[in-house]
Amino acid sequence: MAASPVQGEWKQSRTSSREGHPSSPESSLTWCLAHLSKPGSGAERNGHSKADSGGGRDLDKKSRVSQWRALVAIRTQHIKGDKAGIARFRTQGGLQPLLDLLKHPDCSRKTLDLALSILANCCTELETRIEVRKLDGINVVVEILKRNVALETVQNRAARALGNLAMDPESSALIHSAGGVPLLLLCVSLSSGPSSPTGAPPKDTCPKLECAQSAARALLYLSDTPSNRLSLLTQGTLSALAPLIAPEYPLGLRRAALRTLHELTRGCGVECAREVSRSGVLAQLGVMASGESGKPFEE
Repeated sequence: MAASPVQGEWKQSRTSSREGHPSSPESSLTWCLAHLSKPGSGAERNGHSKADSGGGRDLDKKSRVSQWRALVAIRTQHIKGDKAGIARFRTQGGLQPLLDLLKHPDCSRKTLDLALSILANCCTELETRIEVRKLDGINVVVEILKRNVALETVQNRAARALGNLAMDPESSALIHSAGGVPLLLLCVSLSSGPSSPTGAPPKDTCPKLECAQSAARALLYLSDTPSNRLSLLTQGTLSALAPLIAPEYPLGLRRAALRTLHELTRGCGVECAREVSRSGVLAQLGVMASGESGKPFEE
């Protein structure tokens, strides 16, 4: 029942933002950071007895609404557009409460979606990636992937966050050791089978395909060393990605899968050649190299 007022607040905050009301509390990053904490936890919840449970519920409800407004404002106002906003969010201590929020297993799907979107965007900045790594953020995101296998939008944003983090060799190594690869391969496999009554994959974008594209991109950055490439090969990455370069799939997904296959086969050794042969991908690559699939894929 709390979803309606939260959604209403989101609409209201977006309207206020468009109209440019400087008096809205969301325009203050300090206010937003103060409301990132999980509502109704810790000392705030302990301050209410059972007799006051009604008042506690009201307070929790208001806290959830304020938290949602804060998340929306951070995503749409404070970190949008340039790296300066991301740096400001980081230097004012925003990453720790954001990661604390993501750790809570009882977070709603919408809250997870929005918080992961903020984290993924922030991780386009090098200094943020370093701090997230120090704060054990990689394990937090991997745990989210484990807990939310059936939620494609959450999987998509978590995969995107890992992809951004994996741009640094240190983070790539941590994602491998944290068990992130099998979970990303699961994201890919969610979209590798037929999704329509006729047995053909859908041509238009959908959450499953967007999730597969984010995971394929993350696997590209995780192919950064010979030992990591070998690890990916032995876990079946090449065979998982091979079907996604087929012409039935959207251009963005095909390109992401092909780029990862290109990186995965760099310095191709015996194990790689074996996997290429098993996957049956050579015929499709031949068609692409001949130019029959169009210039975007030929090179």
